[in-house]
Amino acid sequence: MYFKSYKSWLNENIEENVIVLFPGGFKPLTAAHIQLMKRYAEHPNVKEVRVLIGPGVRNGITQEISLKIAEELLTSFDNVSIEAVKYPTPILTAYKYITDEAEPGIYALAGSKKGGDYKRVTQFADDFSPMGKYAKLLRKGVKVIEMPVEV
Repeated sequence: MYFKSYKSWLNENIEENVIVLFPGGFKPLTAAHIQLMKRYAEHPNVKEVRVLIGPGVRNGITQEISLKIAEELLTSFDNVSIEAVKYPTPILTAYKYITDEAEPGIYALAGSKKGGDYKRVTQFADDFSPMGKYAKLLRKGVKVIEMPVEV
């Protein structure tokens, strides 16, 4: 049996036009990654999903190869963009994006609740909350939320 979170029924918790940042190495990009991207891309409150592909080489796959694979596999999603990150890690890129580049709007970090990945999502939202570690670095009009999706 599946129960929705009570928060999803409360109007004050609904955010629209959310831009979801999805940082990762994606070497290789897996079906699970694509499924999570699809869930976010098809969510009615999501405006865009930005896939942030990390540098380096893993399993013989470079950032360039990973970008090409992602572009090929994600062409059917018109609200998904794919970017090579310029910082050493994709998660650092997400933090720097929020503090240095984000236009006014609502942002969330993508992540699965499976395993320990979701701790990174909650930490990201907490760090940019009004009492968070990086709250003072938020650009005017930028808000960071936690936005879980069912996988």
